[in-house]
Amino acid sequence: MKIGIRCSFLIVICSLLIVNCSNPLITQILDPKTVTFETNGGSYIESQPVYKGYPIKRPSNPSRGGHKFDAWYIDNGTFQKQWNFNVIPQYDITLYANWWVDDTGIIEMGGHPLLSDTVTIRNGRSLTFSAAAGFTDHSWTLNGTVIVNSPSYTFDTSDGNKEPGRDYIIGLIVQKDGIYYFARVIIRIEE
Repeated sequence: MKIGIRCSFLIVICSLLIVNCSNPLITQILDPKTVTFETNGGSYIESQPVYKGYPIKRPSNPSRGGHKFDAWYIDNGTFQKQWNFNVIPQYDITLYANWWVDDTGIIEMGGHPLLSDTVTIRNGRSLTFSAAAGFTDHSWTLNGTVIVNSPSYTFDTSDGNKEPGRDYIIGLIVQKDGIYYFARVIIRIEE
């Protein structure tokens, strides 16, 4: 019994020494890569090692006052190439956080801030959205196309141009103190 415990203890110690030493054979087998997370002003995310054949483990989203986390990208500044966490990195890599200014409260409905990203409407009805006070240069978009420059927009399903069961994205681009903001809401039409 004592020999079995001593042997197990010896195996654990040897395993730890092999993994923790800079053994070229172990390094070649594991092929470790380092992933660094640049949060661009957000809360700290610790770097992580990634070993051969394994993808990067998606960290918890960072936080940043007055902003919403968008996604991790491999190109800082332009944010055109979002990282796919199913991909296995071939080299050390830095992922960059992209942020949106917190748009909560920019779009209002019935004089109250719209706090949900999705609104459901029955076919044949309409909803009127408005920009919150203090914003200027209002541009409303429908599925990415500018449709009206006005402080308010009415989404009307009775006009025959909207399909029940389909989602529509209403966007609002506004300006305040020289900074442009974008908010959006998804409209779901019930049949």
